[in-house]
Amino acid sequence: MNNLDIIDRMKTLANVREDQELAKIFGIGKTAVANWKRGTAISLAYVADFAEKYNCDLNWLITGESKEKKLDTSERMLLTAFADLDDSQKMQAVLFLGNLASGNPTAPNGGVAM
Repeated sequence: MNNLDIIDRMKTLANVREDQELAKIFGIGKTAVANWKRGTAISLAYVADFAEKYNCDLNWLITGESKEKKLDTSERMLLTAFADLDDSQKMQAVLFLGNLASGNPTAPNGGVAM
């Protein structure tokens, strides 16, 4: 856990530049942020509260790495095919998938999905 990187990510998300502005978000003095920069541990409670307040991934805030779900082959194939549809076909596909997910495999045109 690199404090300087965490502080930089916090400043970016909060759209602030100065340590004092970041400190104000936490309700602490700017010397606390300066101490973090010198290696004093940042309280996990501060980091977790910040992640919740700014709706960001806690793992990303701490490590800089995102835990985005990788698409499997069938998901990539579906998205590729979907991108080639016109707007009307996309709506039909969305309706069909919604029906399929809810246990009703009826195609939008009234047919049965195979």
